[in-house]
Amino acid sequence: MCGIAGIISFSDKPVSSEQLISMSETLRHRGPDGDGVWINAQKNVGLMHRRLAIIDLSDAAAQPMHYNDRYTIVYNGEIYNYIELRKNLEKQGYLFKTQSDTEVILASYDFKGEKCLSDFDGMFAFAIWDNQTEKLFIARDRFGEKPFFYYSDKDQFVFASEIKALTKTGIKTEVNRLSLDLFLKENKSNFETETFFRNIHKIPRAHYGILHDGKLNIHRYYNLEYKTQIRYHNDEDYANHFRELFELSLKRRLRSDVPVATSFSGGLDSSGIVCMLHKMHPELNYTLFSARFDDTAKDEGQWMKYVTDNVHFPQVNKWIDADEIKEKIEKVIYHCELPVGSTSVCAQYLLMENIRKNGVKVILDGQGADEMLAGYGHYRYHYLNNLLYNFKIKEYYREKDSYRKMYGQNLPTGIIPKLKLYLSKIIYPGKEDTPLYKSFKTAMKDDMVNDLQLLLTYSDRNSMAHGIETRLPFLFHELVEYVFSLPKEQIYRNSITKLVYRNAMQYVIPDAVRWRKDKLGFAPPQDKWMHKFSVSSDSRLQQEGYVLSESTWRNYIAEVFLKVAKEKF
Repeated sequence: MCGIAGIISFSDKPVSSEQLISMSETLRHRGPDGDGVWINAQKNVGLMHRRLAIIDLSDAAAQPMHYNDRYTIVYNGEIYNYIELRKNLEKQGYLFKTQSDTEVILASYDFKGEKCLSDFDGMFAFAIWDNQTEKLFIARDRFGEKPFFYYSDKDQFVFASEIKALTKTGIKTEVNRLSLDLFLKENKSNFETETFFRNIHKIPRAHYGILHDGKLNIHRYYNLEYKTQIRYHNDEDYANHFRELFELSLKRRLRSDVPVATSFSGGLDSSGIVCMLHKMHPELNYTLFSARFDDTAKDEGQWMKYVTDNVHFPQVNKWIDADEIKEKIEKVIYHCELPVGSTSVCAQYLLMENIRKNGVKVILDGQGADEMLAGYGHYRYHYLNNLLYNFKIKEYYREKDSYRKMYGQNLPTGIIPKLKLYLSKIIYPGKEDTPLYKSFKTAMKDDMVNDLQLLLTYSDRNSMAHGIETRLPFLFHELVEYVFSLPKEQIYRNSITKLVYRNAMQYVIPDAVRWRKDKLGFAPPQDKWMHKFSVSSDSRLQQEGYVLSESTWRNYIAEVFLKVAKEKF
């Protein structure tokens, strides 16, 4: 994983090596192991790369990398199935000079063009300059793990892994007032193509672009489907298939020429990763890194112990408090480049800082499992409404009864959602997804392609701020597609979330954790800390005419964002 940037000039003005070097210094945290700058003979194309050496540590794997006297690439990410792809390409006559996945991308692109993206299991953002056609090919991974920002006008196209690097080319940045207003009013931080800075855009996840003759054309190459397609005879068969894919994902995400560790919260998802690592490699000791809180309601130490008593991996705890968050908050905003949604983002930053201090630069994490396996509480309502919509009245009341028995209280379903549901059937007959009604799997997909984007942004920025590569085993696209193709009863049944995953982890995760009813998530005791986070009566927000939010945190973090944006960008 690395940092990338580039400048393509449309005018007579040559690309400046000084600007590329300045961009490189700005992105040093993303790639502290090396750097490279390349400008073509015509001096209208310049590419920059900061290296975090993970696979093939030799100088031969450095970037920008050239191929066949035609292509030059700068690439951020990992292609986890590069070994399999390389073997297939060798059968087609391709020869390789390195052991890197970067060279595999270049050969794949030479062989299949943009269709090569469908072959990649990985996280990536890259740019390939084709000297023959004078086109720039750019792409982002399916789920949006790796960032790609750009600025374009009549004279130039400039791109980078982070917005702050774009400013080193003389681009003037201003806070996007509309974006900040939406954050204050609606807590909205994620936009498909826009950012919190005017005229700075991003390539959407699952898209590629072709820049030619000063024009950028962007195309989608992947869309997550969610129709039920797979039918097995019993729960065990569904679970076995899940476990096979999950194990394959872990096997590929352990490919590294440097040590790999894992984050560990004591929750179901991180426990699955830890316990599978122990099952796959009982002879190894993977270090576990955990964020801890001095609050019994939020700290998950008791759940961690169930796992660590079984696997005996070394564990490193980072105790986090509000004062340290407040001390580091401007650094968090500088790296995230947006007003973050809660103190949990800051806690993640501090955890990553501690991981790097312990000499680790590759970490596994459980991001994505809640979205693909209906781990959040709101999915219960979508599931129940789905049953009502399809007139499965018996199943509806059985589910409500299951919830009451499990949690000792009734699930408050409310009359308004039911009215919207029935209106939807009248106004939009035969349609499951309408402005008034959202089916269970549609809700899951919306979270996968929308809300998850923000969490992946935080994951990338907080880890790369400290030169750490975060790998996410649950976001193996074949695993995600498998879950979305399942009958919904394999995902949620009898008030049990993530059912197919829990079944797959039988004899892997301790049952006390595997059948946990509660869900804390990665959540500091924010309510107890909130008195420490406030804005003054003469805040920048008020001076510049923003309408304050009802949320103390949103006001505070928007104020910090304005300060950092004006002083650092």
